[in-house]
Amino acid sequence: LSELGILALAALGFFPLRKLWGNGAGLAFALVALLTPMSIVSAHEVRMYSWAAFFVTAMVIQSSMIRSDGRVRNWAILSFLTLCAAYTHYYALIASGFCWLILLATVIRQGDRKNIKRALISALAVIVLYMPWFIFLFRQASRVAKSFWIGPVTVQSVIGTVIYPFMQKFSGFGVPRSFFIFIAVLALAIVGIVCAMRKKDGSAYLAATAISVYALTLVCAIAFSLTVKPILVERYM
Repeated sequence: LSELGILALAALGFFPLRKLWGNGAGLAFALVALLTPMSIVSAHEVRMYSWAAFFVTAMVIQSSMIRSDGRVRNWAILSFLTLCAAYTHYYALIASGFCWLILLATVIRQGDRKNIKRALISALAVIVLYMPWFIFLFRQASRVAKSFWIGPVTVQSVIGTVIYPFMQKFSGFGVPRSFFIFIAVLALAIVGIVCAMRKKDGSAYLAATAISVYALTLVCAIAFSLTVKPILVERYM
C-alpha cells in the first residue's frame, strides 16, 4: 500500500502536471518522486507518509487548476483530496489549511462572485465532514501526552527536518551532502519562481503555492513546538 502511494505521487507528473507544465517537467517530477531517498524509504514502510505526500501534492495542484477553471466538479475534487489529506496525518491537515488560505485569498482577489461562493461552500463542507474526527484527534492527543517522546526544537532538528528528504533513514552518512542538495533545490525553486513571475508565466502560481505550503507548515510546526509542545519530527514533514 505504501508503494502504491509513491506510484500515485509520481503519476501526478504524467497527468495534471504534464498538462500544466509540459512533457519534460512532468517527467522530471515523476523521476524525482520515484528516486528521492525519502520516497524510497516511505515506499518500504507500513506508514501513511507516502499517501500523505500524494494527497497534499494533488491538493495543491488541484487548487492551482481551479484558478483558471472554477467548475463545481473541480471544487468537489479539491474538497475530496483535502479531506483525504486531513484524515491521513495531522501535518497534512496543517498543510491543507494553508493551501486553502492561499486559494481563498486568490479567489477573493479575482473577484468572481460565483467562484467565491463555490469556494466558501466547499470550505464549509470540508470542515463539516472533518468534524467527526475531532473526537478522536483530542483523544489521541491526550493519550500521546501521557507518554510523550518528541524532543525539543533545536537548530540541528530543523536542519535535520529540511534535509531529511535527501537522506537514507537512520543513516548518519551524507549529512553535509544532503544539506547542500537542499540549498541547491531551494535556490533553484526560488530562481525559477522569480523568473516565471517576471515573464508573467501562470505556472509560477503552482510552484509558489507548493513551496509556500511547505514553508508555512514547517514554520507552524516550529512555532507550536516552541510555544505549546514539541511536534516537529523529521519524517512528518
